[in-house]
Amino acid sequence: METGILDEYELRLNKLRRLIEHKELDAKLITSTDSIFYLTGFRYQPFERPFFLVVRPEGDLVFVTPRLEAENVAAIPLQHRILEYTEYPAREGETFLDALAQVIGEHDVIAVEPSMPAELMRALDHFFPMVEPLVERLRLIKSPYEISRIERAARFCDLGLRMVMDAVRIGTSIQGGYDRIPELRNAIVKGEGKFDQHTSSIWLGVWAAPFSAQPHRFPEPTDIFGEGPNVGLSFLRVNGYSAETERTFFLHRTSGDQAAVFATMLAARNIAYDMLRHGVSAHEVDHKVMSFLVLKDLAEICCTGPVTVSAWPDTKDWAQRGYVQLVNWQAANPIHGTADARLAQTVKALNGGEQGQIMNR
Repeated sequence: METGILDEYELRLNKLRRLIEHKELDAKLITSTDSIFYLTGFRYQPFERPFFLVVRPEGDLVFVTPRLEAENVAAIPLQHRILEYTEYPAREGETFLDALAQVIGEHDVIAVEPSMPAELMRALDHFFPMVEPLVERLRLIKSPYEISRIERAARFCDLGLRMVMDAVRIGTSIQGGYDRIPELRNAIVKGEGKFDQHTSSIWLGVWAAPFSAQPHRFPEPTDIFGEGPNVGLSFLRVNGYSAETERTFFLHRTSGDQAAVFATMLAARNIAYDMLRHGVSAHEVDHKVMSFLVLKDLAEICCTGPVTVSAWPDTKDWAQRGYVQLVNWQAANPIHGTADARLAQTVKALNGGEQGQIMNR
């Protein structure tokens, strides 16, 4: 087990307990596999069988699990107890609701997460659960441990994009970039000691012009590089922590119009970077960038989402020692079939009025 990780889990759980107490709740029911991994390191895929982590302001964690998984849950290295139910579906008296009733009182005020499946929400309606994104809010502020892990993921993102760029040639297919994925995976294993299949993923994507104007089109391995702006993307999750690098590149001498649009996107990015400081809202950054694009007569053809924030939507103050991504200032005109100028970074926003730090290159 990684040194210090148990202290990290205890820190996260204690923050959640204090937040539950602050909200005057009796308990929080958690079903999201990502949230359970975040709080305990437990990797689990529930499939059709419901699985719950019950957290109260005080006391042990409680896992409500199908009997099939009880031995697996017992290995979690945190103080906890287990309530089993036989199967799903199960006979009356042996269901997950019967197990929950042993730990959730009739008058308890409980909260569930926004991502809870509707089927489970309906099953729990007699508990009158409130929807509160408590874990999601906790994850807005990154600990030093999380920052170090994201920094490491960002370095592998850069490596992945370099591999893609090394493989591209005019007249060849984008498959050459995908062929480098096993090599990137081996580099992660060598650098990190493991590539956890449950909490890791690699996506190296290449949009050859003119398809770079369609960012939500899945690239086909048979797409061929030609003239125009191409886009390379390296999006990784490395043992539970993610980062992204995205770049626009050309394989030929650019036209005057292409160079001008690309330069404008770089200028828009720099405007945003100059604003990335603690206490600045995502709306302010977005507004400043869009105002610049309006002046450049690009706003009508830009599908913008300049700031994608690691934050819950109702959070205004996003830059509390957290991460943001500056993603996709797109100059795309699908009517004329032209292509994108897209940029993406993983950025660390700092306290104390300092400018944000770019985690990848």
